[in-house]
Amino acid sequence: MHLIMKKKLKSSLVLMWIPILTGILFSVLVPLFILTNAYSIAQHASSFVDITLKLDEENNSANLEKYGNTNQKLNSNSKAIERSIIFTPNLSYIPVLGQEIFSWKLEIQKLTSHLNGGIVLFENSLSLFETIEKVNSSYTSESNSKVALQESKLEIDFIETNISRSLVKMNKQKKLSRQHRPLFSPSNYLETKLDLEQNETRIANTSSVVHSLIGIFNGYIDIAEMSQPFNKIIYGSSSGSYLSYNDLSVTLQKMSQESNILNVKAQGLLSSIDSIELYKKSSLEEFLFLFTVVLESIEHLSLISGTIISSIQSANTNDGMMVTQRPIFTILKNINNNHDSLSNNLEQLKVVKSKINSSKSNFSTSKVIDQIEIFEKRTDKVVEGISLLTDIAPLATEILNSSTTQTYLILGHSSDELRATGGFVSSLWTIEFDATNGVQTRYFDTVRVDDWNKLELYPPPPDGLKQNMNAHVWLLRDVSWEPDFPTTANIASDMFQLGQNVQVDGVVGINQWVLVKLIESIGNIESPSGGFITPLNFLSKIEEGTDNYGRAYTDLVLDRFLEKIFKSNQHDLNFFISSAGNLNQLLNSKEISIYLTNPDFQKVIKDKGWAGEIKSVQDDYLFVIDSNVGWSKSDRNIERETYYEIDFSKNPPRVNLKLKYINHSGPGSVPCNPQWINRGTNYNQLKNACYWNYWRVYTANNVNILSHTNTTVKDYSVASQVGFEYPNDDSFGIESLYDYNIFSGLSDIEAGESESINLIYDLPKEVLRIQENTIKYSLLIQKQSGVRKRYTKLKLILPNNYRFISSNQIHSIDDKNHVVIELQLTEDTYIDILIEKTP
Repeated sequence: MHLIMKKKLKSSLVLMWIPILTGILFSVLVPLFILTNAYSIAQHASSFVDITLKLDEENNSANLEKYGNTNQKLNSNSKAIERSIIFTPNLSYIPVLGQEIFSWKLEIQKLTSHLNGGIVLFENSLSLFETIEKVNSSYTSESNSKVALQESKLEIDFIETNISRSLVKMNKQKKLSRQHRPLFSPSNYLETKLDLEQNETRIANTSSVVHSLIGIFNGYIDIAEMSQPFNKIIYGSSSGSYLSYNDLSVTLQKMSQESNILNVKAQGLLSSIDSIELYKKSSLEEFLFLFTVVLESIEHLSLISGTIISSIQSANTNDGMMVTQRPIFTILKNINNNHDSLSNNLEQLKVVKSKINSSKSNFSTSKVIDQIEIFEKRTDKVVEGISLLTDIAPLATEILNSSTTQTYLILGHSSDELRATGGFVSSLWTIEFDATNGVQTRYFDTVRVDDWNKLELYPPPPDGLKQNMNAHVWLLRDVSWEPDFPTTANIASDMFQLGQNVQVDGVVGINQWVLVKLIESIGNIESPSGGFITPLNFLSKIEEGTDNYGRAYTDLVLDRFLEKIFKSNQHDLNFFISSAGNLNQLLNSKEISIYLTNPDFQKVIKDKGWAGEIKSVQDDYLFVIDSNVGWSKSDRNIERETYYEIDFSKNPPRVNLKLKYINHSGPGSVPCNPQWINRGTNYNQLKNACYWNYWRVYTANNVNILSHTNTTVKDYSVASQVGFEYPNDDSFGIESLYDYNIFSGLSDIEAGESESINLIYDLPKEVLRIQENTIKYSLLIQKQSGVRKRYTKLKLILPNNYRFISSNQIHSIDDKNHVVIELQLTEDTYIDILIEKTP
């Protein structure tokens, strides 16, 4: 009996110790298992954060693969911990240990909640910025993006919900964890290893900032939605009726107000994050700064556009009919009335552009910069047009308010037969503005415009024109021989008065590229011979028309062109902005040059850079001028290149200038000799021909020519046949004019061939501005009217013991430490270079 009782007691003790031992075993193994997985989570979390921060950097594919692998490991660790925690309630009967394990459970849940919060944050942040890119595209799109914007809004709402839930859970677990602190905390142990507390703080702070960003982005989507009607008008996909402009004006005002409010919020958020711990803090600061710049741009752009729309609206009566037959004049007057407001907002946009330009070099977030450049292009399109309207409105108002008739002479240059200020004058018009805003145009045939009975009163031809084309008198068709347009305009005005007994108030030089560019804005025009003239077929239509109907065909085209301007597009904002923007480009590129006899008006023209004058500078200077003296139209087929090498290691600085010409005229062209041969009976034959070029190079004054390419006078050149030059002599000439040195010569290039001209000369020492250990070098390169572009390469050889510091142009440094600047010369260009003596 006693033995039986002993066995039962032993059995009872065994049964009692089994759960105790099991508990002890679990109490050891479960925490160890949890601790091991928690440590693994923390390690992978740290790796996950590091990889995620690199997702917008280079080698994205490798980072994405690591991201996926690490995320998978994190999920595996989290699930293991969750399964382990299931067993912790079974240990509650063990004194102290149950409470300790329960506290551990809360600690681990806090850890996993922050981990999950980090995952939610990073994944949704990536989605958020992808969505913002879509919104940017919608904001600048010419197509209807309403559906895309609505989808973007849903995506942002979904992201906001995810981050909000994550934040709530993180805060809840953090609060519970503080209420039940374990005696031995695994997170305390992990903290010493992996800075868990700092990571948790960063995740929570960054989540809060992104949550605030979402509210701002929602407002941005609203602005993008409001901009849709404006986009259609800007891109010409909507005619923008008068009634819709009433609503659009209100919408633009609201866009301006909303962007201002969002800008204040974004700047406030930017200030608030200055003193808190964040992930990718610098990137967030960059993004917020650039976003405030965008909002600032939208604000001023909306105000400007709204003012222009109001100017168009007020030129209408209540029933939508125009008050005058010339709505453009009324609109320009209205713009002039709003001149101060427009100018102030344009200045603000210049400040914004300056911020963007500085950001490109200072900020590392290239993806954000790319997005900003989308806005730049869209803004520039509007600003260029409105800037011109604002600039010309005061002049136009003064002219239109004149009590006397104002008459302006238009010189129609053919840049296919190039001359110094644009080309051979193939057509002429006068445009008259009377006191009632009436407009009258009159065409003059270039052959008949001069009075042949008064030839003795006409000026003698310039030497180059006389020697190379045997001109006995200077006629209006050849008036553009000199490269200074004010000089050309004054001579043309005198000649026109001699020939037609009409005194003009100004002269405007244009060429065929002007009409091509403006047709892009106003739309196709009816051809006098049937069909339509478009930007693509304009040149061929003009060539065919003049072949079949003579030079008067150009006059018929101009009539249709002016009719389209004055009688069409009366309410089209895109017409005003696009036309003005293209005009601005044409003026800056000197395809249009203006001279006005009123000195106050002319000062404005000169200040804007539209006068086409030879500019006076004390720095280095280069102006290459080509003149077609071969009785052809081959300039359209001529490719021009300029290579300008300056050697600062020489004393004084030495220039090696190379001019290269390539004649792309087709085979079968009439050969070069003799110079005066008839090169064809139609425009296509005249266009594909030998190129006789009287070239001139204007340089800084007092340069010392060292060597030059020998440009031999040909037997069958005009100069040799008439007796101005001897065959085989060098045609190279040197003179001084406009306070510059001028080198010149005559060359001929057969179809399909090329020629190079080389000049080497020393610059005066004064072109270098030396101050202590620095040298500043400046060069002005002027662009010739009628030459649309000229490839130009500048190479600067540094002196010994000097290094390059900066330039205002895009540049590179070659393997010999030479500074290289390459550009397509489309307008007058200033180049500044700063170098410094090395210690």
